[in-house]
Amino acid sequence: MVRSSAAVWRSLLANEGLSAADLSAVKDAHSIAIARFAMKHSPFYAEFYRDHGFSLNDLEDPSAFYELPLLTKEMIREHADEIRSDESTERNSVTSMSSGSTGEPLKVLRDLRVHARAYEWRLQRWWGIEPWANTATIDRHYRTASARRKQALLWWPSTRIQLDTFDISDEALEAFASAWKRTRPEFLIGYVGGVVALARLARVKGIEFESPRAIGVTAGPLPESQRAEIEDFFGAPAFDHYRSSEANWMAGECDRQSGLHTFDDIKNVEIVRDGVHLMDESEGEVVITDFENKVFPLVRYQLGDLSSRILAPCACGRPHSRISPVRGRTSDFLVLPSGKVILGGLTGLYAGANEYVRQFQLHQQADYSIIVRCLLTEHPDAVEVAEKRLAALRANVDGEVPVSLEIVDEIRPTRGKFRFIMSDAPKTTATTQR
Repeated sequence: MVRSSAAVWRSLLANEGLSAADLSAVKDAHSIAIARFAMKHSPFYAEFYRDHGFSLNDLEDPSAFYELPLLTKEMIREHADEIRSDESTERNSVTSMSSGSTGEPLKVLRDLRVHARAYEWRLQRWWGIEPWANTATIDRHYRTASARRKQALLWWPSTRIQLDTFDISDEALEAFASAWKRTRPEFLIGYVGGVVALARLARVKGIEFESPRAIGVTAGPLPESQRAEIEDFFGAPAFDHYRSSEANWMAGECDRQSGLHTFDDIKNVEIVRDGVHLMDESEGEVVITDFENKVFPLVRYQLGDLSSRILAPCACGRPHSRISPVRGRTSDFLVLPSGKVILGGLTGLYAGANEYVRQFQLHQQADYSIIVRCLLTEHPDAVEVAEKRLAALRANVDGEVPVSLEIVDEIRPTRGKFRFIMSDAPKTTATTQR
C-alpha cells in the first residue's frame, strides 16, 4: 500500500508542472466523469438526477456539471443506503463518521482503494516535510492497541506519536512531551484547538518542545492571533489546511501562507451561493466533489463551510486554484427576535487585534442575548479594545438584544474543535444579513 501510495504521490507532484488552464481542464473532466459514474452506479443519483431533468446523455457535456443539484447532509442521513454504489464491498469500504461538533454525526463510506496518504504527502512537501519524517499528531484517538501496532509497522522506519484531543491532561501532556524528546518529530499536525490547548498548557507547566520544521493545523478557522501563538511557542511556521471526515484532503496553504490551494486533480472545490456556482471572489458555501470515492460518491456536496475564491495567482507559481481560509459554517449565525439573521463577518470581529485578544467566542442565549467571551493578552489596553470591537456587532443588532463582554481564562474546545459561534436561540431564516 505504501509503495502504491508513493506512485500516486509522484503523479500528484508531476501535476504541479501543469498550467492553470490544463489543471482546470483535468478538474472539469474528472467532475463530469464522477457525476456520470454516480448516475450509473448509485440508485440515489440515478433518481436524483432524473427528477431534476438530467439524463446520461446530458452528462456528456462538462458544462452540465455546474447545473446539477446539490447534495445535502440531510440527504445523506436519509438516503445513505441508496447513495452507496454497486462497487461497494466489505473489502473496499469502511464507515467514516464526522465529529458531530455542530449537530448529529454524519456517516459516509470511505473507499479503501483511495491513496489518501499520497494527498497528505503532497501537501506536507509544500511545507518542507518528506513522507518519512517523524510526526506528532493531536487529534481524536480511536485506535486499539492492535491497530496502533499495525500503524507503527506501516510507518516504519518513521515514528508517529499522538496526543488525544479528548485527553489533554497533565499526565497525557507529560507522556507526550517524553515521547517528543525520544522521537524528535520534524512535523506536528493536528486540530487547531488541540494544538493551541497543548501550547497553552505546556507554557503554564514550563514544558518545552524542541522545534519541529513545520506545523499543520485543521478542523476550524486559524485566526492570525492563534497562528502567532502557535508559531511563538513551537518556533516553527504553522500552516492551515482543509479536510473533512467525508472527503479527506481538499486544500492547504503553501509556504507563502496566502490562502488555501485546492487539490484540483482529486477534488472539485466550489464556492456556491443560492445554488449558483460563483466565479468571482464573493463569499459563499463550500461545495465539494470527490473524484476518487467510488463506493459512496459525493458529487456537489454541501459541506456547510463558508469561504470565497482567490482569483489572483499565488506567488509560489503552483497551478492550483485558491480559496480564502474557511470563515465558519452556514449553521453558525445569530438570529434576532425580529427574524433578522446575522451571518457574515462574525469570525472577523477581532481581526487585526492579535496584540489584545488571543481568542474569542460568541454565545447566543435562549433569550436571544449575546455574550462575547474573550481570552485576552496581558496588554494593558486589552479590555478596552475588546469592548470597543463590540460596537460593530451592536450596530448590527440595532438594540434588539443586549450584547455583553465576558473576560474568561479559557475557552474549551468541543470534541477537540473550537467553536467560534454557539447559539441556543430558536433558528429562523426570515431576513439574512451577510
